[in-house]
Formats: sequence, C-alpha cells, structure tokens
Amino acid sequence: MTHDHSGLHVLAVLCGGVAVVRALETLRELKKQGCKITTIVTASALEFITPLAVVNYTGGECFAELFDPKDDTDMGHIALSRQADLMLVMPATAQTIAKMAHGIADDLASTTLLAATIPKIVAPGMNQAMWGNPATRRNVAQIQADGVVLVPPEAGEMACGEYGVGRLASTHAIAQVVAQHATGNTARYATGNMAQHATGNMAQYATGDAAQYATQDAAQPAETVPLARNSMAHPALPVDSPDSVEQVVVPPLPQPQPAADGLKGLHALVTAGPTHEAIDPVRYISNASSGKQGFAVAEALANQGATVTLISGPVTLPTPAGVTRVDVTSALEMDSAVAQRLPCDIAVFVAAVADWHVPAPARDKLKKSDTSIATFPQTNTDEQAPPPRQFSLKLVETPDLLHTYSRHAQRPKLVIGFCLETANVETNAVAKWRKKQCDWMVVNALTADNRVFNANDNRAGILREYPADQPAPASHPSVDWWPKSSKQAIAERLVIQIVQWHEQQRQPS
Repeated sequence: MTHDHSGLHVLAVLCGGVAVVRALETLRELKKQGCKITTIVTASALEFITPLAVVNYTGGECFAELFDPKDDTDMGHIALSRQADLMLVMPATAQTIAKMAHGIADDLASTTLLAATIPKIVAPGMNQAMWGNPATRRNVAQIQADGVVLVPPEAGEMACGEYGVGRLASTHAIAQVVAQHATGNTARYATGNMAQHATGNMAQYATGDAAQYATQDAAQPAETVPLARNSMAHPALPVDSPDSVEQVVVPPLPQPQPAADGLKGLHALVTAGPTHEAIDPVRYISNASSGKQGFAVAEALANQGATVTLISGPVTLPTPAGVTRVDVTSALEMDSAVAQRLPCDIAVFVAAVADWHVPAPARDKLKKSDTSIATFPQTNTDEQAPPPRQFSLKLVETPDLLHTYSRHAQRPKLVIGFCLETANVETNAVAKWRKKQCDWMVVNALTADNRVFNANDNRAGILREYPADQPAPASHPSVDWWPKSSKQAIAERLVIQIVQWHEQQRQPS
C-alpha cells in the first residue's frame, strides 16, 4: 500500500549496523511517498555507507559532525530537531538504545535525540543474543516508557550466520508506523499501571527477583494529552492514595503505540504462572513456575496489535503494557476464567497448572498429630525408637486446560500449548502434542544446563503442522529446536510465527 506523506519531514538517524544498507532502501521508499528526509549518520554507520550515498537515496541533507567548523552560527542538534516532524532511528543498535535510555549525549545523533521534543520511532537491528540480553531488554523498556515507538525486529538469519530475533524490520512495517504518525493516529495510550518503568525497577530480567514488584499497583490512571506533531504526551499526575504510605507512587506513563499490527483485531488469551492447590490455609501443592515466559508471550502479542487477556496464577510480575490481567490462584479458578473469556481467536496455554488438588482442603492448619492424614506404625518394644510417621493425602486430578479447550465447542482458531520434559524429550513431547490435540506445542527440556524455571533464558522448540506452501523442517514431526535465547526473544519468535499463520488464514483459498 502506498501512502501519501507529502510535507512530512522525517529526521532519520542511521546507526552502524550491517542493516544500515537496508535502512537506506526504507528512506528511499519514504521519499517516494512524499516525505522530506534529513539524515544524521553516526561514526559507526560511516563504516558501511558514505554521506554521498545517503544524499543520493534521500535527496536531502546529511549530517555527521556535532561541531561543524563550516557552520559556527547554528546549534545543529537543536535546529535539526526543531525543523522535523518526527525522528526515525534505524537500525537502532544496542549502543544507541542504551544512550537514549540513559540520556547520554556525546555525538550529533545522541545529542539531537536528547534535545528533540518530536515523536521518535526506533527500529532496532542487532545480533539475536544482543537483542535478548537483559541489559538491552531493560533499555528498550525504558525508552518505550519514555514514549518512544518501537518497530520490533524480525526473526531470521543474521549476517553472522546465527538465527533469531534481531533483524531490522521490513520497509513495509517501518513505513506503516510512519504512516500512523502522518495521519495523526499516534495518541493511543493506555492508562494502565506502568509505574514499574518509571521507578527503573526492571531487574527481573537479570536477577529473577520478582518480589521487587510488590509496589506495582501504586499508581492510579491518569489523563493523557493527544500526541501531535512537534509535541509529546505527558500524563497528568494522579491523586496520591492514603493507603500507599509504604509504596512508591508515580504517574503512569503512556503506553506506546503498538509498533506493528499483524494481529490487530484479534483477541488472544494467555495463561501464565503456577497454580496453588490448597492443602490447608498455609500449605499448597504447586509447580515451579515464575510466569516470565507467559508474561513475555502476552507482551509480544500486544506489541503486534492483538487484544490480550492474561490469566495469571500467583506471581508478582508487573502487568505488560496494553494487556488485561486476570489473577487466579487454583486450577479450577483458571479454568473458569478461561471459559468466561471465550470466544477468542488465539489461546496460548503457558501456565504450569498443578496436576492434582486436594478435593476438600482443611479449614484450619493441619497438625502433625492429626489422625485424618497420619498413620502411626506400631513398634515392637517400648525401647525401640518409633519410625517416622507416614502421612497421606487424597488427591484428584485438576482440569486439563489444554486438552479441554483444544476440543471445546468454542475452540479458538489457534491453540498453542507449552510442555516441559526431563527425559525422552522429543518422544514424550510428540505424544503429548498428539494427545492434547492442540495446534502447536512449544517444548522445554529441563537439563543441567537449561534450568528453565525462574531463568531469564531458555532453549525451546516447537511442534506444529505446516501449510502446504511452507516446507516443514526435515525432522518433522520432531521438535524444531530454536537457539537458546532470552524468554522475551522466544516469545517474539513464537508471535512472529503466529503473525505468519494469521496472514495465511487471510489469504483466499
């Protein structure tokens, strides 16, 4: 689709990555669509391209130096940002994103970005391991919290030969986001709780310590000001709550516009975290799940424009931006929450639901002397020390959510399950995939070097059927293993496949 951007002045920042050559093609396309292009190139970008090539592609001026000895009358970094309608950074390297997140201004590009009050669009491009690194994830979260619009990178083969999420987005995807700004549709902000970004408390990616997010509900919804050209949106301060004495109260920050709309108009449901099956008021049965993978999947779906409902077991992770969260405790509650939110288009069952529950939990704390659960073996003599007492609990199966909703009358169009195996991984995973009757199964293997639980990275693979025009891996129906990467990168990789599935669905048969 061709857009008419006549009169839109784009200030582009080209960074030093192999994909900068593709970025030039994107600028040429924007020029064809009527944009006026002015370009800033970093020193690293000049290792790949020349200012003359930039001028030939864009038809506009190209700047590289913060202090230009030929012009001592203009403060270039101020003037450049004041003359443009928006800034477009691509391929945004890890270094450039880090500078933006921390307010570092040490060259023309970073100084102009810091001085600019116009909307900023960032399209990252880097190695998949760099994109998935916890430091990069924190920096990306920070610039999004600051109002920067992100065009997520794509999955594919890197210039280095590795495969993963990190490739610069396509010209079409970037141009589409620019088009949204050109038409003024840039002020879709949520009033949900984004306080965790404002406090800078994003260390869950690095430490796995979820307890720091206990204050996440301190902020209240706030009004926002529409985002127009040459302006930024600033939320009004919320009224402080008298109940938040020990909480950090900050204004909620605006939710950036989804950087892509591959799933726009679809409702996606995600389950995440463990369930707690009560034995008595203080004890329960559970699985070791942090909820990180499920929350990452929900965030990635929202970033593709889907309406996302996240049904979460007991975890203390912050709610991803733009996601509706429903908290539950037990498997029965999770089952009920899923049923109440049908129909939906996509269901991703990531939660580690406990397999058994106690049918009648005790109302009071059970004592060791309670004969209802304890057996006292007889001893032969009074002098012999009694053996340890044996306790037993009556357990029954919990609902099998994945199997249930794979066969449900209101079955979602795409049902994806997650499984974890410790032995005979591929054999057991394929058998489970067939038995559950879900469309796809994401497989996790718990090994000595891949602990999965509460980790920030993981090695996973997928079992799925492939369309006739999309060749399946040679090992199919064995697991198509992905490189070990962050859970966020795994989520993004999965969601890219979901977008491709949706595009297949929309094609006429």
